[in-house]
Amino acid sequence: MFRAASRYGGGRAGAACEGTEAKLPWPPVTQRRSRCLLALVGILAAAVPAAATVRLSSRTDGCTVTTSRYRLVVDVRHGPLVQMLTAGGETELARVGGLWLRQDGHRFKGTGGPAAHYHPLRSGPYLAELHLENLVLSDGDTAWPGLAELSLYCHEDRVYLVAAFLLPTGEWVNRGLYVYRAADGHRSPAAVSPTAMGLDVVGLRARARAADAGCVVAGDPAVALRVTTTDGSPQLGLSDGAVSLSRMATELPWQPGAAQEVGIMLATASSADGAAAVLAAEAAPLPAQAFTMDMGTCQGYDAARGVYALTAVTSGTPSPPRGLRAGTRFTVHNDSRRRTVVVDQRDPWGGITGGVLRDGSGLPLPIVPQFGLNFPELHAEAGEPGWATMTYPLPLEPDELREVRAEHLYHGLSDREALYLTSLDNIGDPLLLQVTLGGLEAHTLTTGPYPGALTPGNELRLNDFRRIYSQLVSRSASAILPTFFGCWDEQGAYQGLMPGFVTMRETSPFLIEYTVEAATPDGAVAGTVRVWETAHDDMTRVFTEVSLTARRAVRLDTSREARLFFLRHHALNPMAFMRFAYTGPEGGSQAGDLTYERTVVANGAPLGDYPLACLYRASNGLENGIPCSDITGNPGFVLLDWDVRLGEQQVSPGVYVFCTGANDEIDGAYARDIAVVPVEPVKEVPAGSRIHYRAVQMVWGDNSTDHTVMEQERVRWALSPLRLRATVGTVLSADPPEVRTEAGRAEMVLEGGANWVPLRIGGMRPDRSLHARQVDAAGRRLLGPGHPDEPWYSAWPDGDGLCGFTLLVRLPDAGGPVRLQVWQ
Repeated sequence: MFRAASRYGGGRAGAACEGTEAKLPWPPVTQRRSRCLLALVGILAAAVPAAATVRLSSRTDGCTVTTSRYRLVVDVRHGPLVQMLTAGGETELARVGGLWLRQDGHRFKGTGGPAAHYHPLRSGPYLAELHLENLVLSDGDTAWPGLAELSLYCHEDRVYLVAAFLLPTGEWVNRGLYVYRAADGHRSPAAVSPTAMGLDVVGLRARARAADAGCVVAGDPAVALRVTTTDGSPQLGLSDGAVSLSRMATELPWQPGAAQEVGIMLATASSADGAAAVLAAEAAPLPAQAFTMDMGTCQGYDAARGVYALTAVTSGTPSPPRGLRAGTRFTVHNDSRRRTVVVDQRDPWGGITGGVLRDGSGLPLPIVPQFGLNFPELHAEAGEPGWATMTYPLPLEPDELREVRAEHLYHGLSDREALYLTSLDNIGDPLLLQVTLGGLEAHTLTTGPYPGALTPGNELRLNDFRRIYSQLVSRSASAILPTFFGCWDEQGAYQGLMPGFVTMRETSPFLIEYTVEAATPDGAVAGTVRVWETAHDDMTRVFTEVSLTARRAVRLDTSREARLFFLRHHALNPMAFMRFAYTGPEGGSQAGDLTYERTVVANGAPLGDYPLACLYRASNGLENGIPCSDITGNPGFVLLDWDVRLGEQQVSPGVYVFCTGANDEIDGAYARDIAVVPVEPVKEVPAGSRIHYRAVQMVWGDNSTDHTVMEQERVRWALSPLRLRATVGTVLSADPPEVRTEAGRAEMVLEGGANWVPLRIGGMRPDRSLHARQVDAAGRRLLGPGHPDEPWYSAWPDGDGLCGFTLLVRLPDAGGPVRLQVWQ
């Protein structure tokens, strides 16, 4: 339920629950499954995974990983390299004191430095993978000619660390799954003859004592430590508060291109006995033979990463046939130990556009998968491979036999698929979240600034809006950068939002929803940005909600024409948009022209209620010396709610429109901005100020369309917004629509909006199929495409062993109403 917009008269887009609708007749209960199958899924129902909490917050020189069990601080510049704290951060549990190597009587040590590079490879709810690269080892006067690397694999209750010692053979270092650039002066070294190498874990809170599978560190909470890579017979050295892990060199001398590794696991536990239990479980993983593969292969337990590695069947082509279902299908037979295994399912091609997890009977499993993708084009000349992963937990009861269909979705499977991807250095250094919808549309969320100064557009933002049509010809508006708040302080510094933790709520083929914690660099303004998107077949639409609070007063730079921005679209190459439009105070559209001259066209012109603002008609620009493409979409947005108070003053929204000149090197050629600013200029953002608004942002049409499409969107999503009323069940939200059932049933009326809309249904049982019926002006029909193998709904955990389902509802162009009933 979202807060009503005070200026707009009270929650037009908010959810409502009414009890006066006539109930639809319930259909008869469908046929039951066999007793045997029900017994199996009854076990599965008791093993619905809890919500994962691995969260990574990235910065230039490191990151913070936080779970319910620990906080991990990584820093490649100031040290320690890795520090493990309690979840609240009050007590240090352990830290990595450094990587070291002995050679010719010297002890070389690496603790970061100018050449070191922090490289986040994957981020998600079950596994965060990061690498500290180009660690130069030195004895104080002399640098070892090779390089070291520390890889970290962070799970909910444990961290796996792998120290690697490398002799690069050139400019690039290929580590199998990714490529990085070797530090200057440490490329192609001569053969060396080290005698031992390792890493130190220090700062442990009590005396470490030996155990069968490694060692246990006493304390409250306790830390379990175990060797995770056994190649080369690693040795543990124990002393008060310190553990030294080392191994002898196996090749003397090492040749260029050699790599030696050694690793450990650190796990938190509430007691020494609990730590010992963690070690015992770690020492007895399931063998590869426990996985019977119908599709794909199993490499078994990877003790260096803490995952069970599967390689999926792949199409091996960028143009897979429509309807292709690859991935893996397998049964896993657990031993007598209750456990939850983390499966890391890799596609060696890297072309998946999502995934569906189902049980052996075809029912969706209530598990939200984590996706990862490597874009190799940045270092393609170095042979960086492309890959994609689907990572997910599987709870297993003692002696349970479980069947899983973990299917990858490819471009061309259908036109209504979405997914969440974490990309690797797609462009520049920030970690990106990329949402791709069945090859039809996409956006990315940039969760860090590109190198250089923080400026409008170089901050937390959306970008890469695109449309791909039936011939897979991209019509892209990829240089549209919507941002959410920014101001110029009295020192002339730009204060835009910087990202914190990203929490994924859903990554199904039908709905992407996540929340980003955000704050300005000075910490004065902080809050959240929530984003959701579903696949639409007419245009790209991304829904956002911004909730910010001023923690302290911010005085603004009054010399600037526009010193405070709310929602802002910054349009760059190749879109030289020549027209703009917005909703005026009387509700009609105001349109205007843009030029190739550097000018502010509008600054604070009043917007009407629930306004639109957009850019359109991109010119070719060649006659002005601009190599601009006219094959683009048009960007715009509609405000759905607006409640902004600076101190006690209610702020009315105004529009700001700006364009640069064709040869303007400072702001970029032919850039255009359209933004929401205060109608009246303000000098200060007082402490306690509140900023809350919701918007839908879209890319639509081509050069032949004008702002009339946006006027229609304003009616669909703002003047006649999504509304959900339930006669059976409880409405939780209309943004996106969500209802909680009563005894597995719900009955509701949905109206407003347009096109495909995701419907979330909670309080269901994971051992029963979902049934849904839609009644509207076109008649009565069951939802879903009607094919038994089509994943037409997805599942997610909903607490107490229950689950929720997400399905798509097709709304009439006029917005409904649509009557819906769901049951099991």
